[in-house]
Amino acid sequence: LRSVRGVVRGDVAEAVEQAQRARRLLPEEYLYFRRLVVRSLGAALLYRGGVVEAQPLFEEDARLSRQAGDITGLLAATRLWAASLMARGRLRQAREVLAAAEPHLPLAPGMLQPAAIKLLVVQADLLRECNELEEAAGLCEKAIGQAQAVLDLYGLGANLMLARVRLAQGRVDDRLAAIEEALRLAKRYDITDLDDALVYASRARLFLDGGDLEAAAAWSRECGLD
Repeated sequence: LRSVRGVVRGDVAEAVEQAQRARRLLPEEYLYFRRLVVRSLGAALLYRGGVVEAQPLFEEDARLSRQAGDITGLLAATRLWAASLMARGRLRQAREVLAAAEPHLPLAPGMLQPAAIKLLVVQADLLRECNELEEAAGLCEKAIGQAQAVLDLYGLGANLMLARVRLAQGRVDDRLAAIEEALRLAKRYDITDLDDALVYASRARLFLDGGDLEAAAAWSRECGLD
């Protein structure tokens, strides 16, 4: 719990220290807690820039979740595993990892939906990296639609990803619309400061991409990004 708290608060050093300590102390048979610790440690290392260190931890998390029969955990671990592979430029491996998880995606809204929606976003990001932009946009829209059927907040990340896809397509107005929707969701639910910061940064980046440095600086000051 202290490790998770460290990740949420952005205290990466505490998160890594507490997760490593818990990993040493937990017996092997405590699958539920071990995979939570492994995932927390991987996330903390990822935030610290330790992609190479984090990747095998997410792979272990997926294995433990599968062993425990936890499909939600498996989808979450797969998402992080694939994202860490993509960060290292291993797109083919990331595609294989994501494809292996597809049979576990839910056919109807339910408890698995949040994890499934986040997985779709990573799949969309992979397609964007491969320049398969129409397919990427379609997955983002699918994720947003699924979120609206359960809780529209789950579509925040999908809207941010859709904004990146629209940028790659040169559709600036559509990119702005996606960012504005993400901003609306962040303000409406106000879950964590991190969500808000991600959306604010995306909006600032839009100003920068348009060459309006003054607007980007003013927006950053208004949102407290500076």
